[in-house]
Amino acid sequence: MTAKQPLTPEDFAAALAAIDVGAAQKIAVAVSGGGDSMALALLLQDWAKPRGVELRAFTVDHRLRPEAADEARHVHAVLTARGVRHDILTWDGAKPATHIQERAREARYDLLVKACQRHDIKTLAVAQNREDQIETFWMRLAHGSGLDGLSGIEEARETNGIKIIRPLLGFSRARLRATCEDFGVQWIEDPSNKCGKYLRVKLRAFEDALAAEGLTPERLARTLGKLADAKEALQFYAAQAFASAVTTDADGASLDIEKWKQYPRDIQRRVLGLALGAVAPQPYPAGFDKTERARRHLLEDGFKGQTLAGCIIGRNKNNVVRIARENIMTRNSPEIRSENPPEIMPRRETA
Repeated sequence: MTAKQPLTPEDFAAALAAIDVGAAQKIAVAVSGGGDSMALALLLQDWAKPRGVELRAFTVDHRLRPEAADEARHVHAVLTARGVRHDILTWDGAKPATHIQERAREARYDLLVKACQRHDIKTLAVAQNREDQIETFWMRLAHGSGLDGLSGIEEARETNGIKIIRPLLGFSRARLRATCEDFGVQWIEDPSNKCGKYLRVKLRAFEDALAAEGLTPERLARTLGKLADAKEALQFYAAQAFASAVTTDADGASLDIEKWKQYPRDIQRRVLGLALGAVAPQPYPAGFDKTERARRHLLEDGFKGQTLAGCIIGRNKNNVVRIARENIMTRNSPEIRSENPPEIMPRRETA
């Protein structure tokens, strides 16, 4: 198979099957107009039509570049001519002066999720590819991420009731552009992809140097797959440890500290994260460093309490850790209130 061979319907169907889209009757696709997202929209249309699945495309105009509105209209014209329902979503209001790409990404997902909710669509497909996966690995490595971060972008995750899927993570950028060519569709090149002030652009030159030394994207992708397997195994055993050491109720969760202490550090962190998420679900869990500090604090004899990830964590004189929502008054947690009130005063986590 050549690097520029277009994806076949069988390639794409297998990628979707691996993610398990279930019995979805509606699927949305985010389309910027670039080669990756255009290929995804075209492949999804071919996949959805014979299965009776309704496809709807969304393009976000961040209003950060004057030409972006014309590009969005171009995408609209191309997709509607092919029979794909398409809406343009605009990011209104003041724009950030710093961290522009990060803020734009947050705004994009917010607009996409809300659009899916309006149209009662439960599945949203986005077009990150293999190179995006590798660039994310390097960026997370630079920021000191642990195993979960280094294992890469997840193929699927849920946020606000919407399942976000990424079926193209195993395919190269070159193959996706070859797919557009195979469909006879021209894509738009985003000028920010060539702007040297962005870290992702700098990393691409770095990746070329590594590939010349033998660390090719294919080899690194296999390594990321091994890390993802290790993450899956740890999550499996953490779920078992959670079931053994944590009980939940209407007011929060109780952690049996003595049972919890018997597990390895990584499992301790994961169990703590699962308990926090069970009490106060968040779009993203608390970061590694914060969770690790909380783990260490819980092992201290003088632990008084702290807040983390929307929760207040306290320990009573029976050595039971209680976790409750931070905005719930302590009187709603009978164990903490009645047995040792001073110990529920939080030690603020500032990092």
